[in-house]
Amino acid sequence: MTQVETAPTPSIKKLTLTPLCSLEEAKQRFEGKYLDGTHVKLRLTESTQIVTPEGETKFLFLKNVLPSGSVARTLRTLRKLRFSPAKHSRRRALKTSVGGELLFGWILFPSPEKNGGLVPTLTAATREQWPEFRNLWPLLSRIQHLFNQHLPEIANAQKTKAASAKESYLDYIFRVHFQEAGATYFPDRKGFRAALEQCAAENPEAFDQWFWETFAHFNPQYFDRLIVANLDGKIQAKIPESVVPSKEQGEAMMGYTVPGTMFSTVTVNKSALFRCHADGKNMPGALACLSAFGNFAGGDLCFPRFGVSCPIEPGDLLIGDNAFEQHGNIGPLSGERISIVAYMRDEFSR
Repeated sequence: MTQVETAPTPSIKKLTLTPLCSLEEAKQRFEGKYLDGTHVKLRLTESTQIVTPEGETKFLFLKNVLPSGSVARTLRTLRKLRFSPAKHSRRRALKTSVGGELLFGWILFPSPEKNGGLVPTLTAATREQWPEFRNLWPLLSRIQHLFNQHLPEIANAQKTKAASAKESYLDYIFRVHFQEAGATYFPDRKGFRAALEQCAAENPEAFDQWFWETFAHFNPQYFDRLIVANLDGKIQAKIPESVVPSKEQGEAMMGYTVPGTMFSTVTVNKSALFRCHADGKNMPGALACLSAFGNFAGGDLCFPRFGVSCPIEPGDLLIGDNAFEQHGNIGPLSGERISIVAYMRDEFSR
């Protein structure tokens, strides 16, 4: 019998804190600046939930909740990544910093087929470093589980919004498998797709059968981890959320979220210091998840509007309101610190 790797369940302190200023005042006072110890009134050293007087959860800091084996495996994967220099970043909060950055998952990108309109696209790093990205899925699944466990109401609300981020079967097939330059379509690619769209609308059962047979042809290993039933010659499949997909699935990533999670996008930062900022592209009202790996000192994440800093160490998890709240690292930072931030981009939740 396989033994499930677990970490101790933390005892969580709940603190009610009144913000030191409004969101707009915080933006004017802190945005674009490096934070230091003068911005900190409370440094969290144990698992703590910070709520406003109105009862809104702003941060949940969980100490030592990621199993040591998972932490070690994740660090080995992170050390294989090829980072872009942070000093050339498009993000103003990171530009000119030392270290590196990487973006996995989905973004909106101009498409020539849509006359320059924005379409969901897997980032270049996702396509070029797919095996490493896939090796991060078990960690992301575990983070999702911890989110569900400790903040179930917030997690359920976010999952409901994330459920709208679904890629259609046709979008998936044409994006992944019908891109070969030498492929032929009848009467042409556009007409072939139109015929399939008509089939999906008029005979959904036949279309679903065609899709799963086509999907199984291109991804035979995928069905090793699915619940599959063959009833009257029809393929039926369901992906249980509790199952972490296997490495062999390759491109089988349907929908604009990492399978089994509500995260569309994952930012990985290596030994970088961020100026104070808010993550404007995150889904409004949603909480992001952050963990850090490596051997380092410094780099605490600070939320100056509350005067709170979080010394995130390997094995810890921070779930916070990065979309609205100003936050940034406190320097100096020494050693190797690789952080992962998983979140849902706003445009995929609409």
